[in-house]
Amino acid sequence: MAGLLIHAVIGIVCGIVVFKFFRNVKYSCAIFFGIFLPDIMSTCYAAILVRSLDYHVILQSFAWKSFHEILNLQIIWMIPFVILYLVYFVYRGKKIKQVNLTMFLILMILGFIVHIITDFFIIEKGILI
Repeated sequence: MAGLLIHAVIGIVCGIVVFKFFRNVKYSCAIFFGIFLPDIMSTCYAAILVRSLDYHVILQSFAWKSFHEILNLQIIWMIPFVILYLVYFVYRGKKIKQVNLTMFLILMILGFIVHIITDFFIIEKGILI
């Protein structure tokens, strides 16, 4: 759970920075969601392949380990989640401006990149742990 706590702290810090810069809570939520996007994708992918919702079974599965080793697979799986996130904002009854839609996408991708960098430097290299 140390990785989850590190990502949560980094997500909150990034959300605060984005809020201070843009004064928009939705932008803060977009970067926070983007930071958790790779873990959400890998957990769902592994749960579907293992056919279990038990957290310990998912973390011990080959699907979980192989998903984290292949960055290209994470990038491919990111596309449907980003599309679903944007469709939620567009089709929930509130039409949003193109500028906001672009900022949501940019901040989600930035959050995704921050997550990958965090995994590489902090978790895999053992800088903080």
